[in-house]
Amino acid sequence: MSSKVITIEGQEFTLTVSVGKLLEIESKKMVYTNGQYGAILNAGTKSGYYTLDLTDALAVLTTLAPELVSSKKPITFFKSIFEIDPETAKIIVSVYKKDIKPWLDAIIEACQIADEISNNEAKS
Repeated sequence: MSSKVITIEGQEFTLTVSVGKLLEIESKKMVYTNGQYGAILNAGTKSGYYTLDLTDALAVLTTLAPELVSSKKPITFFKSIFEIDPETAKIIVSVYKKDIKPWLDAIIEACQIADEISNNEAKS
């Protein structure tokens, strides 16, 4: 469950998650939005929600598949998150929402359930 293979534009990438990587993902969301993630969310605009989807996708992919932005890979999907064209952004968000987000949500939910069980046992 902590690893998943995804395909973007014909290239396979293996994503492997750990607690440290989950923390890094959340930190990158704040960096990529200049600390305004919550404000964008609270604004409730359609463009804001899309921006957050893109932010989430980029934070996850640059953390779990850093080779996407590595010049060492023969075929690089994008060189910098700040130079992504709209078509590439559409592909990234689509793959994230369809293939990655449900997988990550299940991992996070499993962690929360485990935490709740241990808290309940400690109270007993």
